[in-house]
Amino acid sequence: MERDGFTVDRKKGLGAFITMKKDETTLIVFKDPHDQYRYFNRNDSGDKGTVVDYYASTRNLNLSKGGADWGRLFEDMNAFMGHIPERKAVIKPEPLSESAHQAPTPVNRYLVLRPLSEAGYLYGRNLDDGTLYSFEFKNKVFNKEFFDKNTGTAYVNTAFPIENQNGFIGANIRNSSYNGVFGARQDGLWLSNVDPDKPPAEIFITEAPIDAMSYHRMNPVGRPGERLYIASLGSYSQRQVKFIQNLIDRYEPTNIVLGHDNDNVGKKFNLLLMGRLATEHSKRVDVSMQKEGAQVTLTLSGIKDTEGVLDDFTSRIDEAFNADTPNGPQRAEVFPSDESGQDGQLQITMPNTMPFLRRAEEFVRQFRGLSHVRVVVPLAKDFNVDLSNTIKAGEFRESKIHKVER
Repeated sequence: MERDGFTVDRKKGLGAFITMKKDETTLIVFKDPHDQYRYFNRNDSGDKGTVVDYYASTRNLNLSKGGADWGRLFEDMNAFMGHIPERKAVIKPEPLSESAHQAPTPVNRYLVLRPLSEAGYLYGRNLDDGTLYSFEFKNKVFNKEFFDKNTGTAYVNTAFPIENQNGFIGANIRNSSYNGVFGARQDGLWLSNVDPDKPPAEIFITEAPIDAMSYHRMNPVGRPGERLYIASLGSYSQRQVKFIQNLIDRYEPTNIVLGHDNDNVGKKFNLLLMGRLATEHSKRVDVSMQKEGAQVTLTLSGIKDTEGVLDDFTSRIDEAFNADTPNGPQRAEVFPSDESGQDGQLQITMPNTMPFLRRAEEFVRQFRGLSHVRVVVPLAKDFNVDLSNTIKAGEFRESKIHKVER
């Protein structure tokens, strides 16, 4: 960052959080509990992540499959973190075992991912071998070793490779107490396998690979590859949404299933995707919801501005969102996005509560004509918790035992 003109603000001290400034921009750099550097931008809540994220985005590095910049990335990151060898090392690809000939490259080489052999963490989340080594997920889950210098202990973590439209760019690293990204994620997703001869009839979109696997175990497919699983690994970027749209355009599935967490953030993700996925018309819905905000704002675009349309539409929105809601501050309100009301846009502000978010989901689905999109809701917070609860209750069967949908 100092190479980019940032300087350390020594008035803020040199403790666990380092403040770096450049003009009006302030970055905070720190180490997470696993000794990895991270940063966030005080001026832009969306600008945050690992130092790798910062470096790759500001240098426009090519980290796609076969990209030439992986060596440069790791060489510079080692220097940045003080891991400087006695003599300059040359990054050498990790040799692949015969059993890993289908494993993705160069991620398993430069990120040193190993074929899945230690699955204790996944077994602890009630995933079985039949799921982990199924057609859908074979070579989509790996191990990555981590050595704790402070304790001298070696760990074997679980790694989910992240890929964009050009290839693999990073990995989501998981264990019982850690969930982070090594490499890049900006436009990447975790994807299950696809049968090139039989495109998937259904696409299932969720936040975490473990939730996708849990849903798969509870709701098996009719044939291998019938359902493509997509995990965002966190909040969606515009480039991730574009990637998802490209996958939909490529495979033309009959159904799209949204299986995000059963909480306010999961509802936001549902609204975001339903508002942006392509349809035959120009109607679009943008959603704005701060993490701890009390309100949600929906912006509806593409409304034909003919006489009386906006007024009629406003009445329909009030009826849909405020059904059985008494008059008072906890109601949805709708108004034109500009004072003239001539731009064909309306804004809806509503309380950030589950009843309003559920109504918003159904309204947006109908407004945009997304009859092929379904929202599948976990009974608990997510599908992995549902799987665990079902097994604990002794109700598990290898069949379609759980599907709550609207």
